Amino acid sequence: MKFYLTFLLVLSMSLAFAQDPAKQKELQAVRTIKTPKIDGVLDDACWINVPIATDFF
Repeated sequence: MKFYLTFLLVLSMSLAFAQDPAKQKELQAVRTIKTPKIDGVLDDACWINVPIATDFF
């Protein structure tokens, strides 16, 4: 019985804090010709025409 109550409590809490589908963020993916260098510095030519991802929190 304790298992079912715990499971129900966890399930209800996870649904209570779920993200609102009306406020989900979208970001357009852009295909590049040249492979980007993943180094944390955004100075490669392939990063010039991509949209900036903001407002995550």
